[in-house]
Amino acid sequence: MHRDYLETNWSELKVKAQRRWDKLTDKDFAIIAGNREQLVANIQRRYVIKWEAAEGQVDSFSW
Repeated sequence: MHRDYLETNWSELKVKAQRRWDKLTDKDFAIIAGNREQLVANIQRRYVIKWEAAEGQVDSFSW
């Protein structure tokens, strides 16, 4: 996924992300604010997985 795509379309994509990663809180999503690295970091932290695994989830997610 192109990094700008997530940031530019965050308001619509956030809903899909909230359904997919339901362990992330509203505060997490406020911090993420369309930033791919923040999304990966929060997924890694909440799901206790490696960075590469979180990155793979974001990359393979059907936006």
